[in-house]
Amino acid sequence: MTRKKKQDDRKAKFLDNYKLSWGNVSACCDASGISRQTYYTWVKEDEEFAQQVHEIDERSLDMAETKLLSAVRDGKTTELLFYLKTKGKRRGYVERQELTGAEGNQLDVKITVVD
Repeated sequence: MTRKKKQDDRKAKFLDNYKLSWGNVSACCDASGISRQTYYTWVKEDEEFAQQVHEIDERSLDMAETKLLSAVRDGKTTELLFYLKTKGKRRGYVERQELTGAEGNQLDVKITVVD
């Protein structure tokens, strides 16, 4: 078996595991017998592999959104609030945090650039 064929087989095995795990990189690397560094090298250097990873990520996100929307339809408060905070920002459903100093005083920020 050529080196390229062996690598292609390892990539295919990784992608199969990636689909099953909903995109858990560490678990897939372990199951596929590769290091995380190997995975990131493949993503960086192999455009087709990177595209397949992206497609699996998108499908996993679609599945999660479907489950979230189902929970929202069922009136589950936590999921409903999460949905509004992420999708309804332009309508004012957003939480903001203010940073202040002690006892509400102005926060003094000093930035130092070190070469």
